[in-house]
Amino acid sequence: MKISKTATYDVTFQVGYFEALEGGMDSRTFGPDCSDLSEAIHHLELAEIARPGHDWIITATVSKSIKP
Repeated sequence: MKISKTATYDVTFQVGYFEALEGGMDSRTFGPDCSDLSEAIHHLELAEIARPGHDWIITATVSKSIKP
């Protein structure tokens, strides 16, 4: 018997920051979600210019689908 499966990963990137506040956490995003890392880096650079003083980062969201 032979069994095979294919996993597909859909990765989207977003630029944002997180900061602690009294009683919780605040977060903001900059720009739209994108599927290209170079575009996310471009949005990161724009965020650092538009709103300096925040610790901007790129986050990734991964969706996995498995097909038999």
